[in-house]
Amino acid sequence: MKKMLLLSLLLTCALLCRAQVKCCDDAACKVQAAAYAVNLSYLTNILGSCDQQDSTNKRLLQQMKNTDPASYNKFVTLCKEVVTFTRDPKNTLCFQDALSDETANNVNSWLIYMDQTIQRDANFPSVAFCRGWEKRVELAQGAANILSNKVAYLGSVRGYITYTFAPPQACGGRFRLLAGPAFFLRGNTVYTTLSTRVAMRAKDLALKKMFVGLGNLNIYAEYNTSFVHFNQVALGAEIQLGAFGVNAAVNNDLQSARPGFSIGVVLFHSAFKNKK
Repeated sequence: MKKMLLLSLLLTCALLCRAQVKCCDDAACKVQAAAYAVNLSYLTNILGSCDQQDSTNKRLLQQMKNTDPASYNKFVTLCKEVVTFTRDPKNTLCFQDALSDETANNVNSWLIYMDQTIQRDANFPSVAFCRGWEKRVELAQGAANILSNKVAYLGSVRGYITYTFAPPQACGGRFRLLAGPAFFLRGNTVYTTLSTRVAMRAKDLALKKMFVGLGNLNIYAEYNTSFVHFNQVALGAEIQLGAFGVNAAVNNDLQSARPGFSIGVVLFHSAFKNKK
C-alpha cells in the first residue's frame, strides 16, 4: 500500500513538472523574451563591448548618458527588467535563444555587469517630493524655555497646505512650501497661529536592490506666529514615509529668546487629487 502511495506521489510530481509551460511555449512570454533580446542587442551595440575593466565600462555608460540620455535610461531599465525576467529558469532559455550568436556574449556580459555593479550605485528614481498641491496634518509635543526655571509644556496641532516644486508630472523635487493654521499650547495658554515652513529634500530612502522607494529625509525651517504674543522660529528634520512621517525640531521664542524642542508625527500627507 505504501509503495502504491509513493508511486502515485512520484507520478503526480512528474505530471506537475511536465505541466509547467516553458516561456517559448507561451506566445506572450516568447514575444516578451524576443523584445528584450532585440532591444538589449541594439543598445549594447551602441554602448560597445563590455570590458573586464570597471573603469572602461563606467566610461562607456557615462558617454551614453551624456550623448543619449533616453537610450541610457532605457538601457538601465531594461537590464533591471531582464535580470528579474531571467531569474525564472523557464524564461532564461527562451531569452538566450532569442539572442543572435553575434550579440549574445556582449549582452550577457553587460547584464552581469549591470546586475553586480551598476545597480547598487544607480540613481534610484525618487518617489518623494512630487510636484503639486498637497495637504497634511501634524501633531507635536515638546517643551519650551528648556534652559530656564520656567520650563513649560509645548504642544501643537497643525494643518498645512503644501506645494512642491518639481518637473511637470514628476517627483524628485528639491523644495516644498507649507503654510496653514496651527494651535499651540504653551503651558496653560492656547495660541491660534499661522505656521509656515520651507522644506528641502536631503535624501531619498529606498531599498535599491529591490527597487522599492520608501520615502525621504528632509530638513526644514519654520516660523509660527499669532501676530501678537506668540512668535517662534524653528529648525528641524523629518523622515517621511509615504503619507506618514516623524519629525523633530529645535525652536526659539523670539520674545523671550529661550529655546525649546518638539517631536511631531505626520498623521497624513496626501494630494488633493490623484496624480495621473
